[in-house]
Amino acid sequence: MANYAIGDIQGCYQELILLLDKINFNSSEDRLWLCGDLVNRGPDSLKCLEFLHSIKQNCLITLGNHDLHLIALAEGVSELSKTDTLQDLLQSRSLDLYVNWLKQLPLIQADTLVSKGIKKEYLCALIHIQNILRMMIELVDHYLVMQRQRY
Repeated sequence: MANYAIGDIQGCYQELILLLDKINFNSSEDRLWLCGDLVNRGPDSLKCLEFLHSIKQNCLITLGNHDLHLIALAEGVSELSKTDTLQDLLQSRSLDLYVNWLKQLPLIQADTLVSKGIKKEYLCALIHIQNILRMMIELVDHYLVMQRQRY
């Protein structure tokens, strides 16, 4: 099992698939750590969400500002900007499915990694920096305090 971290896909489905092919990603064994901004800017936000939703059991995902913007658009509390590329997704019959899924995703992920079958204690946190830099600093501070208390 391999772990791969990818940030800011931004609706670039073809590039995502090329990258996953290049690293020989196996969706039944490997795990993706996705650091926000799954959608917008690129041409294929709908395809990105369709694919990622289909392999969600093998993904640790945090929300990014573009994902939050999509949720706000779907809820009617924001308006499309001139640079948004979310029209196909907003008109999709599956919009509610994907928006409800995104709403369940956290702003930060943490997990323990397994290396070569051996569980090792690693602090692995995934966060989209634009959203919550302060939260990350607090998490690291907390971790350091906990480490000091161990010794």
